[in-house]
Amino acid sequence: MAEIQLSIPYRNAVTRQGRLMAWALWPVWAMLAPLCILLTLAAIAAYPAIFPPALTAGLILVSCFTMVFGALWTAIAQDDQIHVSREGLFFPLVLLPKVGFTKYLPWDRVVAADLVECDQRKKMRLVLKGFGAVDVPFADIGQEQVEQLLLAVEVWADKCERTPHLIAYQHEVQNATKGIEGVSYTQMWEEELSRKFTTTAFIPLEPGAVLKQSLKVVRQLSFGGFSAIYLVQDELGAFMVAKEAVIPASVGDKQRAKAQEHFVREAALLTKIDHPGIARVFDHFSEGARNYILLEYIEGQNLRQHVNQRGAVDNRTASKWASELAQILDFLHLQAPPIVHRDFSPDNVMLMPDGKLVLIDFGAANHFVTEATGTMVGKQAYMPAEQLRGKAVILSDYYSFGGTLHFLLTGHDPVPLATSNPRLLNNQTSPELDRLVAQLTSFEAVERTEVGKNLQALVRERLGVAGATV
Repeated sequence: MAEIQLSIPYRNAVTRQGRLMAWALWPVWAMLAPLCILLTLAAIAAYPAIFPPALTAGLILVSCFTMVFGALWTAIAQDDQIHVSREGLFFPLVLLPKVGFTKYLPWDRVVAADLVECDQRKKMRLVLKGFGAVDVPFADIGQEQVEQLLLAVEVWADKCERTPHLIAYQHEVQNATKGIEGVSYTQMWEEELSRKFTTTAFIPLEPGAVLKQSLKVVRQLSFGGFSAIYLVQDELGAFMVAKEAVIPASVGDKQRAKAQEHFVREAALLTKIDHPGIARVFDHFSEGARNYILLEYIEGQNLRQHVNQRGAVDNRTASKWASELAQILDFLHLQAPPIVHRDFSPDNVMLMPDGKLVLIDFGAANHFVTEATGTMVGKQAYMPAEQLRGKAVILSDYYSFGGTLHFLLTGHDPVPLATSNPRLLNNQTSPELDRLVAQLTSFEAVERTEVGKNLQALVRERLGVAGATV
């Protein structure tokens, strides 16, 4: 399936009675009424003098009315599904009086969403662009379907501002629908997110290719979509990493130029970073319609490889690494202007032989491809909703940081668009670490920290560990 298509049943006492009545009336309008018309016409043809015109016309009109009414009633009674797609909402006929007789509501018309209560019945109020609003009642929708409807608004209604009241209710619903291993219906959106992260394949460079007249490609480290990472060697024999990003020819000149401008500006900022816990960015350049960032080559094992080989880490190690990584991210966020990593994950943190951690592989090239093609590139399990909408902020790195801690403590990637609780998968996880991860992976960015606290201060307060000074 290319994308999620939801069909949410809308059923209450009235709709159930309507369906029962439709079934009860079916023999009348579908069989008896047509039979009555046929018999009347046959009788008129055989005995025209016996049947008065007024009577026969009345019988035929009543039978026709019965057929039309029965067909309409059945259509209304059977149409009891709210259809949800990435284009918008399609409301059933039975619900039209409650939604202002709006049959189809595209997402781009929705500018705000709120939770309203009337007579202890909850509704989602969708405010429309220009004027008007539509109330979608929750009382006659199953709780699991309410969760998916709220997720659809979060993921697909890009221009919609959700109120804190609605967000709090969404969290309440998701907590209530958590099933085995604490996984709610959020996991059903993984395929939809995978679609967002898929790009058309391109041909990566082969070993032996030369970049910038002096950098020889030793081997491919990884590739996929319109990006690749290579181990390269300069004329002096020093190894470096080249991260490549390619924009397809189908992208318009204006969009390409804008993305190129942003790429050059961000890459220039990255070359100024000097921190022992961050891989150096040496250079950026374009060659043959491909764009490159040249990074320091860090030998070692990344945290994903470490966990895959040795299993989940203990609480003490996780706390130590959390403090160290928080200090590194705070350093980036305190730059002027602040630098958002955008691709923080276990794959991009190297564990050195001396036990120190080094952050590598900035998401600038991924962002470059995303901005130009409109197709998200990156690791969906570690990206918050606002980053999926193309609005990454400092607190987006907090979400990725929380997802990384979840992986370290459990050995499993977090569920996309979900608040993570590693203690549900590993009961040896301390309550303090579990609460920290849950806070960092909150859906809304503002809930991931507290006023006046940076990431390191938050980690220190939650875990009681001392972090290094920036």
